[in-house]
Amino acid sequence: MAMNRIQFQHGMSLPEFLRGFGTEAACAQAVMAARWPNGFECPKCGEEAHCVISSVDFRPLFQCNGCRRQTSVTAGTLFAGTKLPLTTWFLAIYLISQAKTGLSALALKRQLGVSYRTAWLVHHKIMCAMSEREDAHQLTHVVQMDDAYLGGELSGGTAGRGSENKVPFVAAVSLNEMGHPVYLKLTMVAGFTRDAIKEWANLHLAPGRGHQRRLGPLRGSERCRLRPHADCRRRSHATRPARIRLGQHGPGQSQDDAGRCPPRLRLLQIRDPLPRCLRLPA
Repeated sequence: MAMNRIQFQHGMSLPEFLRGFGTEAACAQAVMAARWPNGFECPKCGEEAHCVISSVDFRPLFQCNGCRRQTSVTAGTLFAGTKLPLTTWFLAIYLISQAKTGLSALALKRQLGVSYRTAWLVHHKIMCAMSEREDAHQLTHVVQMDDAYLGGELSGGTAGRGSENKVPFVAAVSLNEMGHPVYLKLTMVAGFTRDAIKEWANLHLAPGRGHQRRLGPLRGSERCRLRPHADCRRRSHATRPARIRLGQHGPGQSQDDAGRCPPRLRLLQIRDPLPRCLRLPA
């Protein structure tokens, strides 16, 4: 069996993490590099000239020479006002981001050696920051997307698409020039209507081009590449093949017995609940 390169891709091991962020000075330097990649810049007036007043626990306090405002390296960040060492915060970020099935606040408490209340607050702040970063990111280049449902285990209610026991969401992944996945978005939507998908596209897709929704399972980039809106032309109703909904055969009768090809071979003939073309604002 061929090796799955995505599953076996190189990540950051725990020894590598400790070598890079195992000290308070290294963590403070990482925060400074992420916040001010080109050197200190006053958040109030934008002045670069400054002086360092003090440095407590390797966290320097800067003072702007223009407006005299004092700014700590952690002020206005996720670590603002914290009494925990930055090494504890960085370790919590590493553990939460590396957990494949998620990490509870109780498990984080045991890993960090802090109280449950502290672990819950750290966990909550990190998850909120990750959520804000996720909402602000827009998919670019080649995008594969499809509709899906989550749930259906509860008894009662209607069956099939649109059931109150199921949560509709859009799955979209952006690809690079080599066709490799780069970024994944799973977003809940109110329903698979034109207005709902248009609102989702305006928030999560980079503007400036038309996007064509792909059909079928998420495999094969050759069938789902983004095209300019002019290329996303609908076929006329006269040349369009007959559309057949799944599940129209009688009880005890399979799709093949009803004279129709299997669903995997007739994806283009299924009525699609999502709009095929969306024109985004330039």
